[in-house]
Amino acid sequence: MDNSWLLAARDDIFRVYDMATQETVYWENSVWPVKTGLLSNNGKTLITSSRNGHIQFWPMPKRIFKEDISEPKAKKFHAAKLT
Repeated sequence: MDNSWLLAARDDIFRVYDMATQETVYWENSVWPVKTGLLSNNGKTLITSSRNGHIQFWPMPKRIFKEDISEPKAKKFHAAKLT
C-alpha cells in the first residue's frame, strides 16, 4: 500500500488520517475503547482492538466528506501509525 495512515483514538471515538493529504479519511464511534488498529485487505478493512480485548472490523471508504465529520469533545488522542 502506498499510503501512510495514522489512527488516532480516544475512548470510543477514533479517526484515520491520510498522512499524504493530511485529511481525515475515516471517522467512527466504537462500542469499545480503541487501543490500536491496522489496515488489511489491501487497505480496504480497518481492524481495531480495544483495551478490553475486543476486535472490530471496519470497511474503509475511499474518502469521506469533511462535512460528515463532527469534532469530538475529547481533547487528547492516542495515535498509532497503521502499516
